[in-house]
Amino acid sequence: MGLPELYEKFPEQLRERYDIISFDPRGIGQSTPLRCFDTAEEAHAWHSRVPPFPVGGQERRAFIAAYADLARRCEQRDPDLMRYISTADVARDLDRLRRAAGEKTLRYWGISYGTFLGATYANLFPSRVGRLLLDGNVDPRAWMNGGSRQEPELSTFLRLESDLGSADTLGQFLDQCGSAPAGRCAFSAGSPAATRAKFTELMRRLAAQPVGSWTYARVVSEVRGGLYTVHPGWQHTAGTLQSLWEGAAPQEPPSPPGPPRPTPASNSLSV
Repeated sequence: MGLPELYEKFPEQLRERYDIISFDPRGIGQSTPLRCFDTAEEAHAWHSRVPPFPVGGQERRAFIAAYADLARRCEQRDPDLMRYISTADVARDLDRLRRAAGEKTLRYWGISYGTFLGATYANLFPSRVGRLLLDGNVDPRAWMNGGSRQEPELSTFLRLESDLGSADTLGQFLDQCGSAPAGRCAFSAGSPAATRAKFTELMRRLAAQPVGSWTYARVVSEVRGGLYTVHPGWQHTAGTLQSLWEGAAPQEPPSPPGPPRPTPASNSLSV
């Protein structure tokens, strides 16, 4: 989702006071994207073979091999670009945007990865920092795997302990859903405890037998994504879980094939 879709969500006072500019960091989106496949169909075929996360030793080995293959593809297709898509490079681009806007200092709002980008900018260009709002800060050492006490093989989000935050939010969702009647939360089982037990049973069933293309791993991934936004994400998540509980694959809009994309960097430059 880009700035045009999000613009109205900015507070009116902010929109009246600032021109709000955003951008795709180099290597993703429409900003010199790193393309690792010859065609969108080839990318979609690769992506469809890789689960959101591996379940069990066999899937884990296949998962690691698939991403090693992806790294080789990217390196072979565009080795020069890969050398210049670091956060420091993006921070330098951000400084060029500031200069192009005619501003002496940067007024910046960064969310999630955007907090790491903002902190990197402040370290590179301390004299050019104006107002910086860093919301949902990531641990820079965990992000870079520098000084982490975790195993190096852990993914970025496991090093950041995002799994613990997701589990906490899931618990709140199930408790609030269970406190509501089914007419207001489709997955409600009448109480928080019963709704948690219902979710546990659903996940046990999915681990044993997917519902169409809805595997255990896919449902975990979809639920995690759906909990990011309370409205309408939580309501949609409840409907998805209830459909699966009833043994029916949830309806979903068709999506065109495309290359796998990293988590978007949430960056806003306000001038």
